[in-house]
Amino acid sequence: MSQPPSARGESVDALAARRAERGLTLEQASKATRIPVAHLTAIEEGRFDDLPPGPYRRGQVRAYFAWLGLEPGPEVLDGASTSPPGAPTGFPLWTVRIAAGAVCVVLVVLLVGQFVGRGGAQEEEVVPIADGPDQVVRLVARRTTHLKVIVDGEVVLDRQVPGGEEIRVAGHERVEVHLEGADTTRVEYNGDLIVPQGRQDVPRRLVFIDDLEPED
Repeated sequence: MSQPPSARGESVDALAARRAERGLTLEQASKATRIPVAHLTAIEEGRFDDLPPGPYRRGQVRAYFAWLGLEPGPEVLDGASTSPPGAPTGFPLWTVRIAAGAVCVVLVVLLVGQFVGRGGAQEEEVVPIADGPDQVVRLVARRTTHLKVIVDGEVVLDRQVPGGEEIRVAGHERVEVHLEGADTTRVEYNGDLIVPQGRQDVPRRLVFIDDLEPED
């Protein structure tokens, strides 16, 4: 019959001795207590920092002592505590809720900002021209292709454009579009679809010129 625990409780040194006295292995103890062997080893060696933090740490220590019919001493419980004696165990619930809410708001704002920024950059590029431009050209890449656009003598686009991206430019006198092939991009001029004649798979240059005389 096992001896009753002392009034002050036992230290971790008593654990391995009691287990050996009963002829039990760590594997058997782990199966009975559902505590991993690595954690039982850490408890027997007093390495409490190797145990999971929080209430699980003290719970595993108490469970192992109780399974062996022992009572942990005060120094064992102090060592298994995740906070120094007398220290607060956590924050008030209302402060945790406020902090969590603030974090959620910040994340939502960041995600919305990224989504709007990306969508605006990919869907449309508008070159504003004062006094009402006469040439409005809309380009939609059918697949990834290189586009170069010159508006009133200024290069406004010269880069690789992914498929599906829409670009809209506007000019007063002249809009010049350089295509890798007529079949790579849908072209609309002032709302009308432009279908270049001839081969569609060769580089093309489309030039739109205002031929209207200004009103007096």
